Amino acid sequence: MIQMRRAGIIRFAKYIRAFFLKEPAYLPPSGHDTGDLFIFIRSWNRPLYLWACLDSVYKSVKTKVKIVLIDNASTDPLVKQVIKGFERRGMFYAVHHMDTNHGDNQQQLFNQYQAQMGKYFLLMDADIIIQPSPDCWVLTMVDIMERRPDLSLLGSCLDKSDFVSYDCARDLEPNASKAHLNNLIKMNSPERDDIVKNAEVIFPFKPAGRLLLAKTSAIRDVGLPIGNHVLCKALKDKGYDYGITTRVVHRHLSLLNIYDYPDYDFEQLNKYLTKL
Repeated sequence: MIQMRRAGIIRFAKYIRAFFLKEPAYLPPSGHDTGDLFIFIRSWNRPLYLWACLDSVYKSVKTKVKIVLIDNASTDPLVKQVIKGFERRGMFYAVHHMDTNHGDNQQQLFNQYQAQMGKYFLLMDADIIIQPSPDCWVLTMVDIMERRPDLSLLGSCLDKSDFVSYDCARDLEPNASKAHLNNLIKMNSPERDDIVKNAEVIFPFKPAGRLLLAKTSAIRDVGLPIGNHVLCKALKDKGYDYGITTRVVHRHLSLLNIYDYPDYDFEQLNKYLTKL
């Protein structure tokens, strides 16, 4: 009893110190000890979205993490300026400027860091913003995975308010092809449909690859292929389950491409996704 009380006092003291010194407080949810948690952020061009994403992560993560930025050979010179600004904040554990925009980059870096990784790691794209919540979203997702050992992969819910209608998009880009317009606004995304959110973890469709908490041992087993459909199939074939939590919500800035990046190169994106 005395040892438990002493441990509680030490944890509380760390929290108070972190609050006044503005340092991250590592308070594992429910006492979970899951080792070092890495966040891999994948970036390619679109510096507006990169800045917004990094700022969101910088402000919303309230636990100790190691953030590794993977820039997949961005050609926009502003990307390096954005990254440098967050390097000055001391945000990153490491930054990798890759030579090519290739789907194997994330597997290569997973292999490089997996010996240092704890029970879980996060994989995210540099075009999302985490919606504010009173709790640390990282700890929320870890806590769910700890209570649901059947899960190997956990995604989060999308804020659907950023979806743009086809009519609005056509007014903005009257000369664009239908295919390009549908890609810009993700017209065929299953996330446009209403889903029931009366449970902590739901299974309406495969969790989107833009924000995933993964069990390290499962990824060691199946690898880390690009694309949520490929990854989820590989996991399912080995008997692993996945889901989406309703307790963490993100905005997907790519839904706003029609406004900010109407000439976004989907050919390059498809090459990346198919590892050509």
